[in-house]
Amino acid sequence: MDFIEFCPPVTCKKRKVSEEEQHDYNDNRPMEEMTVVSRQFMAIHKSGSVFQTEEWRSADTALFQPVTEDLMVNIRKVDQISCTDGNYFVADCSGKYSRTVQGKVLHLWRFDKTHRKLFISRSFLFTSIPEYLAVQRFLQQI
Repeated sequence: MDFIEFCPPVTCKKRKVSEEEQHDYNDNRPMEEMTVVSRQFMAIHKSGSVFQTEEWRSADTALFQPVTEDLMVNIRKVDQISCTDGNYFVADCSGKYSRTVQGKVLHLWRFDKTHRKLFISRSFLFTSIPEYLAVQRFLQQI
């Protein structure tokens, strides 16, 4: 067993965490006050007033389905964002038309390299104004 070499234990100096770094780890401020430098994901929380579609054609043909789980949308993969309001079709959990609602829509646009133009990759419908405004505040801080 002379081919096994044992390494002596290594001792390392402990690095002292600066006050600024410690503040970053223990940050309990509300979302509106946080810095947004490293944030890439927009949180969309499931609720009865948030709907989504990935098949946007026009306002009179799009069918929005309920958001059934909390989502984290990677905003860095989006090329453009637009907002509209109006009346939209909403489906139930099975995907069948349920009703028409009034609300605000957030469109996430991406660039198609093949066709060389922008397209709407995903849309979120908010029927609750406070939820819509919270998402807008987040986007304005990016």
